[in-house]
Parts: sequence; structure tokens; C-alpha cells
Amino acid sequence: MSNNLRQIGKIFKAHGLRGDVKIYSNLDLMQFINPDDFIYINNDENYIPFKIKELKHFKKNIYLVSFKEIDHIQKIENLINCEIFSKNEKIFNAEEKNYHGFEVEDIKFGNIGKVSNKIQTSNYSVLIVRKENREVFIPMHDNFILEINDEKIKVKIDEDLLNLNN
Repeated sequence: MSNNLRQIGKIFKAHGLRGDVKIYSNLDLMQFINPDDFIYINNDENYIPFKIKELKHFKKNIYLVSFKEIDHIQKIENLINCEIFSKNEKIFNAEEKNYHGFEVEDIKFGNIGKVSNKIQTSNYSVLIVRKENREVFIPMHDNFILEINDEKIKVKIDEDLLNLNN
């Protein structure tokens, strides 16, 4: 079953007495998950399906989730720190996106260039951004990537990273 699933986050804390949880995710879950969708919680190598009752964006990378099957905090305590997964095809497609040709703009330095490639390191993906004869390597990490939309990536990098390969 795990072949069809992609990790989308991790439950890190209970929220309130009704059994709601806080989930950390690098994905925009609001874009991929809807009420009545199933997510799968990995609890000791078993993937347990739970139906989403409600999903709310709490703050950056944190979401509040309530499940139809859970109505009290005691029923969720053993799921804290468990990874969560989804079968949603849109997530598979988003992960495969390479962003080739996307404009990259820094909030301080303006236009940096266009994405020419994306490489995978052991920990995360790295965008290779070209402008004229210059290349900038930008890790696909929340510390650097602020926003990705249609054909533009907004970043926040320091001058040292900008000039590292030049």
C-alpha cells in the first residue's frame, strides 16, 4: 500500500479536547486536501485511513485538522509524532515539477534569473538559476523559498549565497 502513498506531513501536537491535531507540512495542504478526503497515518508500519472532517491553515506550514472518526483528545494521543500520507494524484504531480523556466525573484535583490535545472541532494532539491553567465544554487527549503505560483518563485537569500558561484 505504501507505494501509492506520499508523505505529506507529520502530526506534532494535539489541539483542544475534541481530538483535533496540528500537522506540519511543507506542502500547501489547502491545495491538495479537502474535507471527506482520506489521509493515512503511519502508526508502527500500519497505514490507518482517517477521513478529514475539517482542515484549516493555522500559520506557515502548520494546519489544524479534525477527523470524522475522532471526537476526543484521548483517541489521538497515540498518533502524535506519526507521519501522514495521501494518495492524491495532485501531490505526485507537484513533487515531479522541475520549475524549468520559472522566473526567480528575491525580495531584496529583485530578478535573479530563470530556473535552468533542479537537482536532488540527499536532503532536499536545489534549483539552479541562470542569468546571463551566472548560476545561483538555491535550496528548495522553507528558509529560502517564500512562494511558488504559476511561473514565478519568490525567494529570500543573502548576498553571500547570491554571489557564491561568481
